[in-house]
Amino acid sequence: HETRKSKLSILLDGERWRQSDVPPEIQRVTRTLEEGIVPEPVSEESSVTSRSLLSSQSSIHAEQFLTIHGEKFAVVSVLLLLLNMITEYCQIINDLPMLVTDILGKLVDMLKFFNARTCQLVLGAGAVEVVGLKTITTRHLTLVLRCLQAVMLLIPDIKTHFRK
Repeated sequence: HETRKSKLSILLDGERWRQSDVPPEIQRVTRTLEEGIVPEPVSEESSVTSRSLLSSQSSIHAEQFLTIHGEKFAVVSVLLLLLNMITEYCQIINDLPMLVTDILGKLVDMLKFFNARTCQLVLGAGAVEVVGLKTITTRHLTLVLRCLQAVMLLIPDIKTHFRK
């Protein structure tokens, strides 16, 4: 858990807060979560890795928006990695159901951390110092809002999985 949280922190601190294309693998992950099925997380061997998600290069089949429950979201690349981390936690529950309470607590901690750090970087203008953005624009604020809304929309699906 701490390794994932540390990785998320590093990725958040390096985020340039630009819209990212959504690879089909990540769209599949969200679609299966919506359907109540836990997808396999995108593996490091897959074409979608942290490096490829964080680069401005997009795959041929990537979508411009992340679609959740029919709603389109402009998102940043670090959210795509968070979604993959969420599926990893859900997969752990599938494999080891007796750890549900512990894993749920760790997932909640991860989501709280993402929310807090995102707010510090964009609302608190920390990204100006950390990443070197000249200023926080309405585009940055909108992207953060859409990322947080996307996570909020998936929370009931994740809760349903943890109740099973």
